[in-house]
Order: sequence, then structure tokens, then C-alpha cells
Amino acid sequence: MLRSLVGSEMCIRDRCCSAKKDPPGAKDDPAANPEGSPNRTMPPDIEARFIAVFKAMDKDNSGTVDFEEIREILRSRTMASKIFSSHDLDNDKRITLQEWLAFFTSKHEDGRPYEGEQGLIEDAEILYVTNKPVG
Repeated sequence: MLRSLVGSEMCIRDRCCSAKKDPPGAKDDPAANPEGSPNRTMPPDIEARFIAVFKAMDKDNSGTVDFEEIREILRSRTMASKIFSSHDLDNDKRITLQEWLAFFTSKHEDGRPYEGEQGLIEDAEILYVTNKPVG
């Protein structure tokens, strides 16, 4: 069964997060984030792994992931609907890389670690790349 993407483990501060919180709106402000990365708290190596998972899911190389791509991976319309709606942040029927990274950043900020037991990246790699149930 797919375990909840919200856990209670906290990250190791110097590995995962900047010690200082960004002011409200700073993550969305291009001037505050000149590299264009959708987040500033995700370590580059972890971000690269999430990007690799996203690209593996984007079967038609459109730069977005649609419902059918997720349904084909998960082989379940019900599970795909639930997951798709949580990732499609602007409800435009496609998941962009920006939305993909923002989803996992928000789960991390809610307490889920990026790596290790119950790690977000491991769950994403297992579920979306190897197509095995998580949990």
C-alpha cells in the first residue's frame, strides 16, 4: 500500500535545509532566486534525482507529465487520480517540473526527510521508476 507522503521525521539541518528561513514569497521571486530553481532548500544532488524521476515519467518528452503517463506507470486509475491531483498544483491537467519539485519541497518542509528511511526521493524512485508499491 502506498504510505502517506507526510511523515514525522525531521531532516538533518545542515544537509537538507538552509538554516535561515526565506522570507514569505522569496522562493517564488525570480530576483531572490536568480538560478531559476523552484526551491532553495533542496540540495542539488537530491534535486537532480527528482529531475531524473520526472524525466523518466515524461514518456512523450513534452516537458510535462499528464494523467495517462502516471496511470500507465502506476497501473491504477484510482491511485493515479489521487497522486496526480496532489502534484498538479495549478489544476491544469499536467504536472510541470516546477510543480513536481515544489510538491516534494513542501512535503520536506512538513517534516519528511529527502533521504533515508521514509525518504521522499527513495519513495519517488521506487514508485515511479521501478513501479513497485511503496510502504
